[in-house]
Amino acid sequence: MESLTITGSSLASSISFDKVHEDAVWILDQILLNCSLGNLTFPGDITSLEAGENTIGILPDITLGQVGEVQMPKYYLFDFEADGLGSAQTEDLSFNVAGLRNLTVHGDIRNVTFLSEGTYNYYRNITVDGAIDDCTFYGYLLDNLLVRNQKEVIDPENPDDPPDIVIEDIAVNQSNFFLNELWGMLRNVTVREGDVTESTFSVGRYLNSFRIDNGNLEQSTLTAPGSYANLGTIIVDREIEWQEQSGGHVIDSTINVNGSIRTFYAAGSFSENSQINASGGLSSRIYAITTGGDFEGTINTSWIHQIKIGFDSAGKRLVEDQDFSGADFSGSVYATLGLYELNVTGAIQDALIYSNVGSVYNIYAEDGFTDSTVSVYRFVSRIVVGYFGGARNLYNVANYQADISLTVFATLLGSLTYTGDYLGELDEDFDVLYLGSIRDDFASLEIQDVAINGTLPETWSLDNIPIDETDSGVTTVKLSLGLTQFTYLPVTVDYVTVAGTAAEDVDYNAAAGTVTFYPGQTVKTIQIDVINDDVYEGDETFSVRLSNPQNTTLLDNEATVTIMNNDMAPTVSIKNISLPEGDSGNTTFSFEASLELSNPTGLPVNLTYETTDQTAALADTDYQETSGVLTFEPGGLLTQTIEVLVFGDTDAESDETFLLDLTITNATPLVLQATGTIEDDD
Repeated sequence: MESLTITGSSLASSISFDKVHEDAVWILDQILLNCSLGNLTFPGDITSLEAGENTIGILPDITLGQVGEVQMPKYYLFDFEADGLGSAQTEDLSFNVAGLRNLTVHGDIRNVTFLSEGTYNYYRNITVDGAIDDCTFYGYLLDNLLVRNQKEVIDPENPDDPPDIVIEDIAVNQSNFFLNELWGMLRNVTVREGDVTESTFSVGRYLNSFRIDNGNLEQSTLTAPGSYANLGTIIVDREIEWQEQSGGHVIDSTINVNGSIRTFYAAGSFSENSQINASGGLSSRIYAITTGGDFEGTINTSWIHQIKIGFDSAGKRLVEDQDFSGADFSGSVYATLGLYELNVTGAIQDALIYSNVGSVYNIYAEDGFTDSTVSVYRFVSRIVVGYFGGARNLYNVANYQADISLTVFATLLGSLTYTGDYLGELDEDFDVLYLGSIRDDFASLEIQDVAINGTLPETWSLDNIPIDETDSGVTTVKLSLGLTQFTYLPVTVDYVTVAGTAAEDVDYNAAAGTVTFYPGQTVKTIQIDVINDDVYEGDETFSVRLSNPQNTTLLDNEATVTIMNNDMAPTVSIKNISLPEGDSGNTTFSFEASLELSNPTGLPVNLTYETTDQTAALADTDYQETSGVLTFEPGGLLTQTIEVLVFGDTDAESDETFLLDLTITNATPLVLQATGTIEDDD
């Protein structure tokens, strides 16, 4: 049978096709409906299920075999059951309906685009026993999508045997779900087995629940770009024993919402190129991020309540054994208003925790805190590094060790507790260390090896600085010298100015001395006077060099001061010349070059010149080739000449010309060449 057309006034009765015998195979190219239909059952494959033009209808109960595409833009479909949708061999197939409720596909959905011409079209309760591959969903609402990826396949050679359960490695592949960019909602998505790869889930307003029970999220995007968008619960889990490390990973994927995220959990790791962004302004929040494995990615939002690394979905620390000693955090956190808690069962290493307005309250790192930076505008309340006591079941506590090497920028560090080993001693505590202000870029605490007496190394910083000079008087340069932490000992360092292209006591006043920091002081300035003038001389530099540090070490020992020239460069001009050539001998053409000074210059002005042919030619012996350098020394002559010999003859010819090309340094040229005109007098 090639096609079937069903026509009725409004509602046709149920139509059912039964196989004459079990081995019958029915294939139908097309079913065309021109009315609503109570029930449609066809046991074979259908290439296309279509509705007549401008036909509005409903189909409350449909049971079909493999369906290629559905073109019913003004029909509402209820309880649609098919063996499969789309085709692996045919691309760009459509599933076009006004609305859909209860779709069950016992096989795969492949190469199908779901779309609707309705304003508030919806899809409710889609269950796929197989996989979704290379599909696109457009709509307003997608409510309850379940991808089991556990389809039953009957062996044709043994049809009486129980069916095989086929599980694909990838459950959702290269598929996109686009729900209205302003108000679209995706309420519940569950993938029971297999990975979600190279796919996008985009909602305008809300994604309630996204869950992968036993697979990975790879090279995919969850996004909610609408003005009132939020994401609820995102879970990438694994039902197998977590120690096997074969599922629950987030790999090169992005979660992006213009609002808040309630809960994110990944049983495995979170890769370096993956991101979680809740970036809708200061009202955006991320309430909980938890991973069972390592976290290497980026988090960006306004406020984060809790990040837990090495925990299960219930927030319980994963049990330690010989194969698992904690999960590490080496990612980046950007939280405008701050972070309440970062709890890491392994080590924090090569990490950045940043808040440009707020604070960080609690950081816990069991296996160390190394090569990392914590930078906040206000305060860091508490950092705890090392063995917590009772939090871990250590297999070999005698060899346990947690290293610490971090930089903290903050106005206040409430407390730092560090247990670097487990040797029966007391914790080493540092309480209320004042660190200065991050806004001045020198409030850093360098902790490399904390000893029991609390001794911390100090460092220095000295920045290069440019300064604009004026035409008279002096300008004072202030160089900030920053002690990176509070100290109870007086700290001193010597300084001296060193000439560069700027001359001592001509361009600046030489200076030398000693800077002293008394206990409680963290900032000092070194003042150097720059001597202003109105002489054009280009940018000039000198250095301030530090030496002889006492009770400190030098991070930078030299800064460069650049005096930016503000004076006008002189100008250079040269006059053209025109003379008769004469009948014999030679005539001297004297080109007059003039230097005009708006203010004095301290640099020599060089004019490099060279003659070139125009109508006059060296080959015709019209003039003598001439080149050289003419120099105006500072304070010297303002007018000089360049001489070129012209040879006379008795040939009857028109006037001829040659050029004098110029290259000028340390001045502004008004012209770059002069013309010599040889007047014919024969």
